[in-house]
Amino acid sequence: PMPPQQDEGKRRISDMVLIKSAEYVTDLWKDSQSATTQFRARLSDFYKQYRGIPNRKNYEGLANVFVNETLEACESIVAQEVHTIFGEPRPVMVQGREETDAIKSQLVENLMEYYFDMMGFKSKIIRQVRQKNKYGTTIARVCWCYEEKDITQRTPQGITETKKVTKNHPDLEYLDLLDVAVDPGKPDIDKMDWVIVRKRCTWDYIKDRERRGLYSADQVAKIQRDSGKKKRDRKRNLQAIGINYMF
Repeated sequence: PMPPQQDEGKRRISDMVLIKSAEYVTDLWKDSQSATTQFRARLSDFYKQYRGIPNRKNYEGLANVFVNETLEACESIVAQEVHTIFGEPRPVMVQGREETDAIKSQLVENLMEYYFDMMGFKSKIIRQVRQKNKYGTTIARVCWCYEEKDITQRTPQGITETKKVTKNHPDLEYLDLLDVAVDPGKPDIDKMDWVIVRKRCTWDYIKDRERRGLYSADQVAKIQRDSGKKKRDRKRNLQAIGINYMF
């Protein structure tokens, strides 16, 4: 075991690195927000048009009629594009360069189709097309989904508990445009010095990452949770303006 003084010094250095890293990322996020104010305002306006939220205020007529043609147009285009994408039974076709690659190309094609099914490809494509039609663009990232679980089994030797891999496949994750900050002034992502993705996390999500060793116990201990009074106040304020707190 390390002496108490060395252990305390190591902890202080770790805390300082985490604090400075958070400050650095926060400053980059603020710079990106300042550089994209007009862009984010347009996204908000497009969202209101799609959801049918009128932009006019203090309307003095007898009725405040709003015909949501944007929603109808977007969904009509989504239906046509999805039909074009999934009109064929095979979503992907792999062709080898040489005649001897026929078996390999078939194996790769079958593997890709299997991965598509595992990641819920069809439902995600529909979401991507809908987002693209609403905002003009969309952002996605490919990550690897890996998960282990403790499996209890009854064997001739008795009840045993072993770890078993339950998920091990690529995954496609579409990101909200307002949750992504990129290096401003550089249109090519390969030339950007940094990209920040904001993620909204629940407490259960954080504790699950802690159990799996992705977050350290020291990091989780520093997270400030909302008190019960804050939650009650937030619920009351939202319900007072007609918003369902659960949604």
